[in-house]
Amino acid sequence: MSPSPAHRNKEPTPLLREMSENSRKTHTNVESTSESDIDMETDETLDYPKKFMSMMQEIINRLNYLEESKKIEQQRPADENIKQPQNKRDLINRLIAKKEELKRQIEELHRIIAGNFINLLKQGNLLIRTKDEGEKPFKKLKAGTIAEKVEKALEEVQASVNGEKITIKSVIKYQLGDIRFFTTNKAQGSWLLENQHIWTHLEDPCCITSQALYPILLHSVLSYFDITDETSIQEFSNENEIPRETAKRIKWISNPEEKDRERGSVIFHLTNKELAKNLVKGNLAYKQNHICPAVYQEGPPQCYNCLKVGHIGHFFKKNQLVKIVEKLTILDPVENKIQKGYV
Repeated sequence: MSPSPAHRNKEPTPLLREMSENSRKTHTNVESTSESDIDMETDETLDYPKKFMSMMQEIINRLNYLEESKKIEQQRPADENIKQPQNKRDLINRLIAKKEELKRQIEELHRIIAGNFINLLKQGNLLIRTKDEGEKPFKKLKAGTIAEKVEKALEEVQASVNGEKITIKSVIKYQLGDIRFFTTNKAQGSWLLENQHIWTHLEDPCCITSQALYPILLHSVLSYFDITDETSIQEFSNENEIPRETAKRIKWISNPEEKDRERGSVIFHLTNKELAKNLVKGNLAYKQNHICPAVYQEGPPQCYNCLKVGHIGHFFKKNQLVKIVEKLTILDPVENKIQKGYV
């Protein structure tokens, strides 16, 4: 049924017009809202892969750092001597041990410094002994005159130690005729002792001294080694690369031939101090037979007058010996025993 012309041309009322406009606005708002939601979802979807990739890259960087640090630890050489502390007690023990070691080193350093300082203050000295028989050197001369003569003799031989001229500070002349010279330091005194055969006869013709000798002990020497034969000594020196002029004296301690022994011991005197030290540290041979060198240690001195150990007869006064002899001859054996407390 078609509408009538009157109804067709009829305009809508104001209420209907308002309702239609509201419905149109509502539809438009709904469409705009849906479009904005879609845009926000699209932006979040686009940002999510970027954040994920940045997080993954950070994780990868951290893993690479850990791997590099492990490689560096493996390449670093481990010190086997340093023991890592297992606990707190081990660490304390290590610190205590280190402290004790440092304390010991400091004490040793102080001792060395003090010893060197004391040695610098000590004066060197040389004692020249004289014989009982014969003319005494520097007879009726004062200490100043003796020092002048000695310094003049040292100038002739150009005596010096480390470029420093040897000087005599003081002189002591003993009653028995022995003379002691004091020098500036111990090095100069050692030079005078080692080279006494060079300068002593220049100061006084009566003061003739022998060269200083350094003995070593040779064990397991064959009995047929002839110490008086120059050929045997030369063979021994050549076999052990010892200069013949340095070997001055050879002496048997006990002759093995007299006791029917194959080997014995010999005292070998040398003029070179350093050579004697080196020979003691090594091994020697004679005709392919092994010889054992050793340091020669002299026994305590014994007096040939009173037979007591601790001093030599040179310092034993004759009047004391006469008193002892007279005392022993006057007293009879019974009185001797009473005095000694045996009776």
